[in-house]
Amino acid sequence: MEGSPPRRKLRPPSPPGSAAQPSLDCLPSEILENIVARLGIREAVRTSAVSGAWRRRWETSPGLSFEWDRGEVDPAIVATVLARYSRPVASFRSGWVEREHSAVTDEWLVLLAGRSVESLTLGFAEFDDRRFHTIHSAMFSCRELTELLPRELPPPGRTLGLLRFPKSNHAKSLTMVNLPEHGESTLEAMISLSLLLEWLDLRSVCTDGNQMDEWVIRAPNLKHLTIESDYDYLWRVEELPSLQTATVKVDDDSTDRDFVQLLTCFAQVSMLELHLLATEDNALDGLPCSLEKLKSLTLHANFCSVSSILCIFSLLMRCPNIGVLDIEIMGSEFPQNDEIDAEFFNTLETNDLFTNLDDITLRNAPCLSNDMHFIEFVLSRVRLLSKFWVFRDDSNSLSKPSEEAVIEIAKYRRASPKSRIFFRSMEDYYI
Repeated sequence: MEGSPPRRKLRPPSPPGSAAQPSLDCLPSEILENIVARLGIREAVRTSAVSGAWRRRWETSPGLSFEWDRGEVDPAIVATVLARYSRPVASFRSGWVEREHSAVTDEWLVLLAGRSVESLTLGFAEFDDRRFHTIHSAMFSCRELTELLPRELPPPGRTLGLLRFPKSNHAKSLTMVNLPEHGESTLEAMISLSLLLEWLDLRSVCTDGNQMDEWVIRAPNLKHLTIESDYDYLWRVEELPSLQTATVKVDDDSTDRDFVQLLTCFAQVSMLELHLLATEDNALDGLPCSLEKLKSLTLHANFCSVSSILCIFSLLMRCPNIGVLDIEIMGSEFPQNDEIDAEFFNTLETNDLFTNLDDITLRNAPCLSNDMHFIEFVLSRVRLLSKFWVFRDDSNSLSKPSEEAVIEIAKYRRASPKSRIFFRSMEDYYI
């Protein structure tokens, strides 16, 4: 009939014995599990709508990723998903939990303790009174935990009996952690009871209250240690016989830290990064050993005074085998109190210094008198030097003009015929 829609042509039935149409359900279970493991938590749960066979597949698929960014997932639903998921959780990361949802994390931790979680990241929004949510003590029942990034630990005392992580042989990371008052004992116990701990990363760990207690890092199998904070929270290390790399960056120089004791515990490291904030030129006197295994040294120090420069060289003289030296000049926005000339450096006992040094970097350099004399001295003494990088502090109004600095450096005598000098701005360093 004219104007009527065309009739739909029906597909003829498949003849007997013909192959069925392929579908996802025909794939091996290993491939199906791999597909689910590559999805985010929301997408994995939504696979329940694919077919009847997929309705509960995500609940038993290993390797499901419990990771999401701020606002992506309703925190209240996460607990329901965790309760239905029957496999171990390798990684659980919630980068930001708002205050109104912070209590639901207690339920997360209770469930995760039964899911053998290995890596745990919890970030909490700061409360109006500059406090954070205190994490539920179920965290210490996560027996397989190897990496931990919370914001605030449980109060000390009642939880200490659960502070054992027997499988912690990879990493324990505490980033932006707010300890309750006297919570240093909690952290000390947590580290010392992790007998297989190899990696320890403490960044911006702070404490409530005006009183701080001394606490000790004891870890016989620790290989890699990082401590970064704005203030010195009275930590100290004891003998760390397995340590290979260490980073200690504490911005506050008000605490009278015993550098001799610290470096004695670092005697066997091959890589060291250190805020050298000692102001006395004899701060390293009494160091009983040299750092003979040290190959790479990064220092954050200032060139403003004779005492600080003497302290730098006092350390360098105890590092006979370093091949890489990286120095960031601190406090370059202030005038140099002591003007140091070339004769000062020539009086230093440096016969065995720089024997194996090959690569030097000087960062954040205003290229003032002390900086330039240091560059001149090093170029004249380092016989195996191949690269010397100088990154000028362009943001500093006191900095010497780049052209003048380059012309002056080009005139310096070089002990190594193969040495090359690269002069850049700090902006280039961060690219």
